[in-house]
Amino acid sequence: AAPDESVEFNLYTNDENGGYIISVPRDRVAKLRQVVADGGLYGFDAVDVGNLMIERSRDSHLTKDGFNAMIRSMVPEASLTMESRHRIADLLGSIFFVFDRERNARVNVYEFAAGFTVLFRGSKSDKLEYAFGLIDEDKDGKLSRRGLWRFLRSFLVVLL
Repeated sequence: AAPDESVEFNLYTNDENGGYIISVPRDRVAKLRQVVADGGLYGFDAVDVGNLMIERSRDSHLTKDGFNAMIRSMVPEASLTMESRHRIADLLGSIFFVFDRERNARVNVYEFAAGFTVLFRGSKSDKLEYAFGLIDEDKDGKLSRRGLWRFLRSFLVVLL
C-alpha cells in the first residue's frame, strides 16, 4: 500500500452480507512497523517465539510478568532510546491487554502466540499454518466456527 493508504483485507463469506472489508489504519501500520524495527523483532522466527511463549505459560495461560520477561530477554534495551523503549512497551502491552479479556493479567497463550506471529520473521504460509495448529484444539485439521473466530481474532487484535 502507498504510505498514505490504510491496509484493507477482504473477508468473503457465504452469508447475506457476502463479505466484509477490514481496514487497518495507516497510523497503526506505521506504529507496528516502528516497534518491529526498533525492537529487532523481525530477527526472531515467529514459530520459535510462539513456542517460547508456550514454554513460559502455565495451564494454557501466559501472565503479563512472563510476557514482559520474555520481551526483555529478546529486545536489547541498552541499544534503545528511552522513547523507543516506551513505544515498544506501550504497544506490546496494549496488545497483551486486549487479549486479556478477563482482566486478570493472563492471556490464552495459544491465541496470543497465533496473533503475535505477525510481528516476527517467517513466511505468511508458515505463520498461518503454525497459528492454525495452535487453534485447532482437537488436531483434526479443521476449525469449528468458534475456532475460526479465535483464529481470525488472534490476528486482528494485533493488527487493529
